[in-house]
Amino acid sequence: MRRRTDRIWAGLILSAAGLLAAAPNSSGQLSIARPNFGVPEFAATGSTFQAEIKAAAGLSSTQWVAVLGNDLRIWTGAVEQVDYGAYVDNGTVAGYRLRIRLPSGVPPEVFTLAVAHPSGGVATNRNAVSVVSCLDTNFYILHYADPQAGAYEPNNADTGMYGTHGSVRELWWHAPAIRLANPRFMFDTGDEMDNAYGTTVARYNEYKDGMCGMGVAVLATRGNNDSVISTADWRANIGLETYSITMGSFYVCQKDVREDTHTAWFTNDYATVTGNTNILYRLFGQHFNSNGDGKCPYFYSPPAGQYPSLMLVGHGHANSTLQSSPYHVIETQQACNKGAVGFFNFVRSATNWTCTTLGSQWLQLMSSGAAAKLTCTYAATNDGSRAANTAVITNTLTANFWDGRVRFLAPAAAMGYQASGGTLLAKY
Repeated sequence: MRRRTDRIWAGLILSAAGLLAAAPNSSGQLSIARPNFGVPEFAATGSTFQAEIKAAAGLSSTQWVAVLGNDLRIWTGAVEQVDYGAYVDNGTVAGYRLRIRLPSGVPPEVFTLAVAHPSGGVATNRNAVSVVSCLDTNFYILHYADPQAGAYEPNNADTGMYGTHGSVRELWWHAPAIRLANPRFMFDTGDEMDNAYGTTVARYNEYKDGMCGMGVAVLATRGNNDSVISTADWRANIGLETYSITMGSFYVCQKDVREDTHTAWFTNDYATVTGNTNILYRLFGQHFNSNGDGKCPYFYSPPAGQYPSLMLVGHGHANSTLQSSPYHVIETQQACNKGAVGFFNFVRSATNWTCTTLGSQWLQLMSSGAAAKLTCTYAATNDGSRAANTAVITNTLTANFWDGRVRFLAPAAAMGYQASGGTLLAKY
């Protein structure tokens, strides 16, 4: 599989829209504030999602084009509504809000989003839109705390760590197992990079490369070590640092602990959702739940009457239930230690959500180095040359990834393909 660069994406979207001759190049004024890599949109098959666009006022509402794509092909969505106003960055910046309908036949995967306008240019964000069959159904997530890359290559071949911190290389080691497990999202509660190494946007893009290779949505916020690149660069390349996402009756929020910028917005948003009877579960994430060591000055303590269903934090590099009453606060150790993750399984009943894994939620994905405890091998090379193939999955972890995914590449066939041993989700 090959990767598409932003330049190739720009050509694809403009050619598909018939705008190639009229539009400026991909370095135009337009940018996609949200959804972004670390603040994605979730949409059920056949439904719509919203995009927040930073661009000059006055762009025609009838000439917007939106495209979803993966490494194999693209799908063009319908831009059904365009509004201009204070819609960007939690209502603090003027810009465009687009309502986009998912293209027909788009499979349940995570996609790059490209948006174009003939007078505004083209912008793309990777891992921006996650399509699911149904938002209000059972799912699981992986809590990926403190990857904290301190170098590109590890100096400990067993753990993947660089000293006491992580490496970019091990993100690539973790990716095949995570792609196979297919959590609805990775919950990244900060310290993506160590402050001694994550000094530039380019190095954060190395982190993004590895995370995008995992093939699932990522919900990220900042930790105390994400302190060198500017807030503006963080938002442009990762996404808003404080935000919320609603998936049917399930609410997810992440609160930045480094700056106070959106605390007032967050306090109101969280309080409003707490009083919304349509929201049955509130998952709260932040880097840590106190400022005991002085590194998380803008942590948030939910007041009485507004307790979350569950709070997930990192920072301490340990697996611990920090509290169980009046609500659970679960800490997961650093992901840079053999792919340590928290596994949280959420089950939807007729009246509520339940997390079924609060007592047994910690895993290490790797046995040593690049060797994972969850693997997939194909009987024949999975390169598109074989019309029949078999995948064998080996799982020595204690978690059952009941929504795991494999993808077969095969020659186009007029009669299509059949699958056994699993559910065929999409063919294209």
